[in-house]
Amino acid sequence: MQNKDEYILVIGKLLEGNEIDIIKEFGYKTIVFNTELNLQQVFEADIPIEVNLNCDSSVINKALEVAEKYCIKSVFTLNEYRVPLAAKVRESLEIKYGIPYEAAINCRNKKNTRKILQQLKKGAVEYFVIGSIEEAEEVMKKLDFPIVVKPSNDAGSNMVFCCRKKSEVNDAINKISSTTKNSVGQILDKDILIEEFLDGPEFSVESYTHNGESKVIAITSKKILSPFNPIEVGHTVPAQITENENKEIEEVVLEALKLLKIDYAITHTEVKLTLKGPKIVEVNARPGGDKIPFLVKATTGYDLNRASFMLSLGKKVSCVSNNIVAKKADIRFFIADKNGTVGFDSVCKLYSNHNIKKVDIKISNGSKVTKTTSNYDRLGWFIAYDENDDVLNESMNFVNVIGSKCCK
Repeated sequence: MQNKDEYILVIGKLLEGNEIDIIKEFGYKTIVFNTELNLQQVFEADIPIEVNLNCDSSVINKALEVAEKYCIKSVFTLNEYRVPLAAKVRESLEIKYGIPYEAAINCRNKKNTRKILQQLKKGAVEYFVIGSIEEAEEVMKKLDFPIVVKPSNDAGSNMVFCCRKKSEVNDAINKISSTTKNSVGQILDKDILIEEFLDGPEFSVESYTHNGESKVIAITSKKILSPFNPIEVGHTVPAQITENENKEIEEVVLEALKLLKIDYAITHTEVKLTLKGPKIVEVNARPGGDKIPFLVKATTGYDLNRASFMLSLGKKVSCVSNNIVAKKADIRFFIADKNGTVGFDSVCKLYSNHNIKKVDIKISNGSKVTKTTSNYDRLGWFIAYDENDDVLNESMNFVNVIGSKCCK
């Protein structure tokens, strides 16, 4: 396929993302906008441009300027923080296909998501928007502990607190209020969410929407440290649940996507399966992170990142599905529960197990590590196909962290 004179505008390329490779596979050239471009990104892109991605007007003006010289077929991003900006740029360029800006911003801002999803037939989550400890005092009279306190527009489980008492709520509010910017320099919303605690196993639902019709591709079961420390330490695709549970989760997610007016997008929806049925934690208008696309591709044949790109062109997702190579795929993460020193023990066994397909240990033997506090500072991971849980847990012990531990 050759589209020699057609370009894709990439907004905020991920450092380890494969956006450029995907676009080139389909014969398009690339224009890449980043606040800062490293040398590799400069050489990868056909037209690399540095522009402050935290200034929407600067990005839109630059896009309009570039569009006068080049034929831009779509605006594409896999970067969660930049989905609303990419949607706004697309609409400014009057490009037909892509997630609507309103839907993108409503997913990115969790208080907007909560407000809209109050319209769900069942499974709406009780929540309150507060701006101070004084306002939280009134909310605590209405909700039973534990309760969840979190920022409205951050990501990666960052500053998500499950609080069991008043003092923990106050500490959480102080922590969130004192943080003015997220990890990419965006201003954090001053509003803070307080929500009912959702008790039950956690899942994510990988879906696509094309021309207003949504379909669930896979349901992923998620393993977290605890409700009070919601760092993700493992995922399994497909989730090992009953047919009825699968149906209930799909129904609430598909209704949510319609209410949020999602279109021409891959979505990653997090769900808790409570005693009262499935309830939505959040909806993200991008493919799942944490190597979930790798697990989904192995078990369903669908390549979520390529599907996301094809949707940005208005094309159907079926054209990027491939052969299934596993009935079940897992990822497990290494974490540190406190500051300590890394020590390896029988790490070679990770590589000798033929069911373990990929290993990425981000630290070396003897390294000093600090306590894992979010999904962004875990120590490494491995991916396995068709392996049982006992072997997965045993394999975690092959990396021994002295003074800290690996989650089993």
